[in-house]
Amino acid sequence: MIGAKPVLGFMGFEIILICVLYKYTENNAKRETTLIFGQQKLIIKERDQGGNISYTGFDVNKVKVRLESSSWVDPNLVVFQGKKNKNVCNFISRLEKENLLKIINHQIKAKR
Repeated sequence: MIGAKPVLGFMGFEIILICVLYKYTENNAKRETTLIFGQQKLIIKERDQGGNISYTGFDVNKVKVRLESSSWVDPNLVVFQGKKNKNVCNFISRLEKENLLKIINHQIKAKR
């Protein structure tokens, strides 16, 4: 009978794995995207995991929004104007992206 000796090398492995996964999800929970609709501009304010904030502006009369599908993952929600494009809210589910797309397009049409 061997007993528990073969598994001694793996003791604590599950705790380390849980800690790593917790830290990963905690960092992703810090991500935030805010869409600001002005009279002439759509401004995207993003905060990453580190707390850094960036702003990207688009002309409401020229901007378009769509879902771009990938073969094996959720589609990307893309805001674009000419050669300038921005993937937004890629941390939410497909259904939420579809609903957000409808809301954004409605707001864009209302501003035009």
